[in-house]
Amino acid sequence: MPHGSHSKNETSSDKPETVQFIPLRCPVCGADISLKSGDDEVTCEYCGTQFLVTTDSETTDEPLIRLQSMRNPVAVFAEKKKQQKRKAKKTAAIAGAVFAGLIVVSTITADKTVSVKVNDTTAPVFQPSDPIKVDYGKTVILSQKKADNAIVAVADDKSDVSYTITDVNINGKKAPSDACAPADDEVTFYKPGTYEVLVKASDAYGNADTQKETVIVQDRVSPEFAGLPKTIALKDSDAKPDYKAGIKANDEIDGDLTGSIQVDDSAVGYGKPGSYNVEFSVKDKSGNETQQKIPVTINDTTAPQLTLAVTSFSVAQGGSKPDFLSGDTATDANDGDLSGKITADDSAVDYNTPGTYTVVYTVSDAAGNKTTQNASLTVVAPTPVPQAPAVSNEAASGDTVYVTATGTKYHRAGCRYLKESSIAMSRSDAIAQGYTPCKVCNPG
Repeated sequence: MPHGSHSKNETSSDKPETVQFIPLRCPVCGADISLKSGDDEVTCEYCGTQFLVTTDSETTDEPLIRLQSMRNPVAVFAEKKKQQKRKAKKTAAIAGAVFAGLIVVSTITADKTVSVKVNDTTAPVFQPSDPIKVDYGKTVILSQKKADNAIVAVADDKSDVSYTITDVNINGKKAPSDACAPADDEVTFYKPGTYEVLVKASDAYGNADTQKETVIVQDRVSPEFAGLPKTIALKDSDAKPDYKAGIKANDEIDGDLTGSIQVDDSAVGYGKPGSYNVEFSVKDKSGNETQQKIPVTINDTTAPQLTLAVTSFSVAQGGSKPDFLSGDTATDANDGDLSGKITADDSAVDYNTPGTYTVVYTVSDAAGNKTTQNASLTVVAPTPVPQAPAVSNEAASGDTVYVTATGTKYHRAGCRYLKESSIAMSRSDAIAQGYTPCKVCNPG
């Protein structure tokens, strides 16, 4: 059934008119509508478009009916129909309209209505567009039906327009398949560069136009590192390491960029314990750069230097301890003077028992590096005082010699070796006890 509703013309006439329905097609959607003779409005019940109906004529015998869209008023096309030769029959109207490139001419007579379709011969017209910038790996959609992503637009044509990519060039040559992948009305780009995309726009009647669209495909993805450590630990005695060892860099477009890795270690104080940063960087051909800082810790592993003023002590049995720390010094490369941190451990010494013992000295820096050094301590037993032997007749007769408390010789009285001690005994007793004559005083 015709999809049309009608509005009756309020103008009255003294003479009754014959009711006549004029079948037409909606210029917007193509659905059948029916125009009742005398109506001043008609609405397409399918798409809802309203039209104004006006009638005017250049002559009384050739009335002209015009349709005008109330949504988007467009001056309609109307054509006069030649007067029919048949007698007693009068041409009612010739009505036509141009919408979306479709011309429908309806010839209405008292006997019948004949519809004539006139084709559109006007090609779509591209609107000017600036170069399009997209990232590689993205798909550019050219169809106006996908308006959210549309790149090109067509004006001056209200009929359906389809888009086809006919060619894609880069640097004046056909783009290789690994650079882009055109398909129907879209193209996916895999490599950066400036492309010329040849787009063909065709309307529903075969009219077509071609436009070159410039698409600039950008590389905005930075390279990536592989093998970077989370932290780097060094000793204060270590030399500068090879930071690049085991580190790689790769870029989706440029590939292996390991040879382009740069390392900035200017902030590191080698030999000085502390926390620092080393910066790794790499840049691809498009200028995308990746930078990453890695913490570097230089640890203090050098022990302090310890100097002892005395390394051998001697005390009498049962005597008091000596001052072990007097004159001792200790220094550290990082902590400075540590003399006040020196300790002496004499726990192994038995001061009541004669013998030689070890005293252990220790000093540590803030990092826990420790230096130890040993000194000896001798506990000396007291020297016994020898008893003077009884004077024999031999001694009384003048055969007396003298010995010392610690010596092995016997001497004449007055010998210089008798200054410390002098014990008198007979010559025979001295010889019996193992003493031998002094070679200086020659006691005989």
